[in-house]
Amino acid sequence: MRWGKQISGIITAAMVTATLLAGGSPSLAAAPKAGAACSPAGKTISSGKSTFTCVKSGKKLVWKASAAAKPAPEPKPTESSTTAPAFQGLAPSENAAAAWTRSGWVKPSSAAATISAASANFKSYISTTRNPNAKVTVWAETGADPVLVNWVTKGSQLVADSFETPGAMNRFNDVLAVSRKYLVDTFTTLYDSRYADAQAGAWDSGNPAWGGRTSNAWSLANITKNNGMVNDRVGMAQTAGHEYFHAIQENFVNASGTNCGPCGTPQWFWEGPAMFVGLQTANQLGFVDYTADGRPTSVNRVHRFPTAKLKLEDVSVNTPPSVDPYGIGEIATEFLVANVGMAKFVDIYRQIGAGASFAVAFEKGTGVPLSDFYLMFEDARTDLGIPQE
Repeated sequence: MRWGKQISGIITAAMVTATLLAGGSPSLAAAPKAGAACSPAGKTISSGKSTFTCVKSGKKLVWKASAAAKPAPEPKPTESSTTAPAFQGLAPSENAAAAWTRSGWVKPSSAAATISAASANFKSYISTTRNPNAKVTVWAETGADPVLVNWVTKGSQLVADSFETPGAMNRFNDVLAVSRKYLVDTFTTLYDSRYADAQAGAWDSGNPAWGGRTSNAWSLANITKNNGMVNDRVGMAQTAGHEYFHAIQENFVNASGTNCGPCGTPQWFWEGPAMFVGLQTANQLGFVDYTADGRPTSVNRVHRFPTAKLKLEDVSVNTPPSVDPYGIGEIATEFLVANVGMAKFVDIYRQIGAGASFAVAFEKGTGVPLSDFYLMFEDARTDLGIPQE
């Protein structure tokens, strides 16, 4: 039945077209000339690039030529884009209320909505495989905790697969060492003795885990010494995503190729985002629950240190216990991602790598002045569970 209607429509259209062609074109009148006689007064004819109007000149009616009006250009359609807003250099708002209004963000009445939005945005972002050729090789010494090895293997690969990077990061190494010798020998083989010496220095400092531009490392000896897999299970679960995101940060913002963290950013924007990515990655893989386990760790960390007495914008260094950027930075990142999403968040690092200051990069990436963000965060932090003390 539908096919019959289509045929009928085609036949009808063909008949109409044939009729027009058979009728031919109407005869064209001779083009008017300026000064030639015309009739009646006021008549207008367009010819070529001129318009002729029949006007009275003395006792005669003659054609007067004028340039034809140019047609108005058709408006161009607005193109949708996922790129960051253009930098406008917006003046800061005078107060938080003005910042909320201008940004279009809604002040949260509780942490629940922010947690939900940030988690949903993270999940949406990692659902896309952006780096299908990314390969993280895990080197684990005999005796390494198999649970930690599993966390590191899956967590690092998830971030490597899904996060945008400034260029190919196809070869990356994670080393889990039970002994210092294994750490040094492995890094010497993979890189060189100078690189291995730097890794040994991090081991000697008592760090449980640390990262670089092309590798991350875990000291099982230091983790075991502090019973980290029990006393800081959440912290250990998030290290894979945390340390790999540090590599992404460095590759975005630092063209020189040397480890630089925080690379021109305040420490809350260096360690906090790594914590957020690490905890969200562990949550997505089922290692820990972000809402029940991960976020409370950040809240407790804010209250445990004097950082709770500081405004976010003053958390520019990493000098625990006086200034600890991890907890407050993680919740500030959650607040930011909840409102702008992961893509615009990551774009801030890209802008810094292009030479922008942190404040300019922040506004270019998010469309919101950094000063406005600070105003809104301080206004919302009580509802987010970390009131300034």
